[in-house]
Amino acid sequence: MKVIAESAFNHNGKLDYLKELALISKVSGADFFTVQVMNVDAFCTKDYSKHELYKNTEFTQLEWNKLFNYCKEIEIDVIPCVLEEESFKNCYDYGFRLIKIHATDITNEPFLKLIATKHDIKVILETQCATIFEVKYALNILGEEKIEALFSGFSNYPTEIEDLNLNVLDSFKKNFSHKLGYADHSLDVANTPLMLLAKGCEYIEKHITISRNNR
Repeated sequence: MKVIAESAFNHNGKLDYLKELALISKVSGADFFTVQVMNVDAFCTKDYSKHELYKNTEFTQLEWNKLFNYCKEIEIDVIPCVLEEESFKNCYDYGFRLIKIHATDITNEPFLKLIATKHDIKVILETQCATIFEVKYALNILGEEKIEALFSGFSNYPTEIEDLNLNVLDSFKKNFSHKLGYADHSLDVANTPLMLLAKGCEYIEKHITISRNNR
């Protein structure tokens, strides 16, 4: 089972801290490091309630390139989670051919259609909060051949064990033929990975910080 270290917005807009997160991901033995890449002005309007928060954690494309170059130096593979069209184009131009689509974009038709135009792209498709109908909707636009894995998960941090809903993976097995992954937001690092392994998951994603005091 491959391990993906998820930085999310734990970097607080500090590039050096994000580099540290990448380094500890490498040192810990993670197979991949994933980051949420966003161009705020392309993502939301200025009157959006979280606009200022996103602006405070935004990186320029030059800064993103510095991170990507650093990850090459320390030899950890990056999976960019692209949150809008501009970021997808920039990551594609940089050379990424494996990306992650956030669950909130699973019915974002224009975005999915843009990604579908790139025939050499593979996608990790997050499905948290989505119905089987919505997953099939996204697959129909993207094309089955583009899917590296379908990811389930529960979008609450930290997730309580009783909310993990791992049986959704059995439903995915019945409805789809793709590899499976799970975005695990629980604090458990022992039992949940074992249960996911038993469910046949090929990927597990865990949120990371440098210190447990940073949440």
